Amino acid sequence: MVKWIGRLLCSTLVLSMAFTTNTPLIYGEGANVTSSPATPQSKLEQAITSVKVADGKGKWSTGSYQVQFVKNSEDFPYIESIFPDRSGEHMIITYLTDITSFEDGVPLDGMLKMASIQIKDGKKIWDAVIDDKPLWNPISQVEANGEILLSTRDDKGIYLHAIDEKTGHITRVITQATALKDSAMRWKYWLVGNNQLLVSYAANNQSTLRYFDANGVLIKTRIIKGIARDANQNRIVVTDGSSDHYTLRVQDHHGHDVFNHLIQSIGYFSHVYLLPDSSVVLENQGTKNGRNLYHLTQYNAKGIQQWDDKILDESFSSFVSGNQLVGIFEYQKKIVLLSNKGKVIKQLINKNDANTWMVTSNKQVQFIGEDHHIRIADLKNLNWLAEITYSNDESAINWLDRQPVTWLSKQQLAIYDSQNKIISVIRITSK
Repeated sequence: MVKWIGRLLCSTLVLSMAFTTNTPLIYGEGANVTSSPATPQSKLEQAITSVKVADGKGKWSTGSYQVQFVKNSEDFPYIESIFPDRSGEHMIITYLTDITSFEDGVPLDGMLKMASIQIKDGKKIWDAVIDDKPLWNPISQVEANGEILLSTRDDKGIYLHAIDEKTGHITRVITQATALKDSAMRWKYWLVGNNQLLVSYAANNQSTLRYFDANGVLIKTRIIKGIARDANQNRIVVTDGSSDHYTLRVQDHHGHDVFNHLIQSIGYFSHVYLLPDSSVVLENQGTKNGRNLYHLTQYNAKGIQQWDDKILDESFSSFVSGNQLVGIFEYQKKIVLLSNKGKVIKQLINKNDANTWMVTSNKQVQFIGEDHHIRIADLKNLNWLAEITYSNDESAINWLDRQPVTWLSKQQLAIYDSQNKIISVIRITSK
């Protein structure tokens, strides 16, 4: 599962590269607008002021774009997220209707819905009501088995919904009773072997693990000491202890330890990752001589430390790409691909704007500048994807508080503009 999931609060872009032969090309640098200002087409053309593409060496050049569809977005009053399905032919939209109250710009109620839109023409494939409870965690991907996992919450518990990407049907719902005031609570879920859902609820250094089959029927329950941090098809990683020292354990799903290792910690956990090869990466945060200290440490499948990297005074986070790790340095505006020995294999640095804001979701990172300039990089292969400048008078307000771009698959890119109330898909290419 992807670690960072950005919320599309007001203005969201999605860029798309599926080919359409009957739409004229519009060049990215100063496109001429000939249509009426009142139409969705003219609003889109006025807002896009430039587009660029990068070659395999990262060299940027002016691009052009082609509108595949653009239409009014009144069907989606408040969009939470947009992301591609596995085929790359459709985009999934999570949105709210019937909202009556907000707090700090965030809805407090409403009907949670989801729709699938055809990228080539904007045709709606399906539209489904998910729940009347608030969204608990934003989502930005379809799982490998074709399900979309989405959780909601109220004062009685948390509800995990599994939705079929092709039909919008809810395939299983898992309910977890919990107390909202339980600050030590950790609730997580993973797809594991045989299409089972593993749901973990942890409190007071104890985790209750429940396994559900493809129909949402409970198969078994295990209670273990410690906090379940991550899981994959065959393994689960658990930490047991305090921030000063703890035991790191990797188990199979029957509870047998693969390794058990005592660790002297430098601070509190930020994240723990269980990689496909059963190695474990720990992300810790602490202080040293009054300075912020970030630790990134990897242990192999036998529990032997492979490498340890210390980073001072840098806001740091990481992303798993197969058996490798991508480090994200927010102050330096840099992302790096690390080998299994912790060495930098490849890096991308955004030098355009010192005030760039970085947002990560759906296996991409976005560098968002104050001038509405957005540069997108692929986290999996560490390549630049595209650059777009999108602006209008209203969307300039609080621009950095939004995630304006979401990259789809197959070079596809879409645009949602809540201020102008339009949704569209464009194709970006070299001139």
